[in-house]
Amino acid sequence: MSWSAASLVVLLAATPTQPRRFNSEPVVTASVGLIGVALGAWRLAVADRVYQALIELRPQAATQAEAALILQQARTLADQGKGETAVGAVLLVMGGAMVVASLLWFLLEGAQTTDWLIAPGPGGLSAMVRF
Repeated sequence: MSWSAASLVVLLAATPTQPRRFNSEPVVTASVGLIGVALGAWRLAVADRVYQALIELRPQAATQAEAALILQQARTLADQGKGETAVGAVLLVMGGAMVVASLLWFLLEGAQTTDWLIAPGPGGLSAMVRF
């Protein structure tokens, strides 16, 4: 064995391994996604209540002014229901996508990782990254 090979063996043997830690990033991302799904379901429930109020609106009016008021209320409720449905659907889809992506991330990377170990250092937070 040559001198350089021997020093390489000593260097590799003396190199500390990076500590393994629980892979928490996908879990946090999945939690945020679940919150998005819950908010989306809530907004869809609000939209359903708005549409129920629209259905319960009585179209009988004695005067033309009452008819205009009922029509304005119906338009307002319909617009509000459309907006709540759109927001709820977007939150539901985006939250679900985050949950699925986080599960794939966790399954592909595993429960233990050495990547992105963030720790406080002398100059603030430092990140040790494996390339």
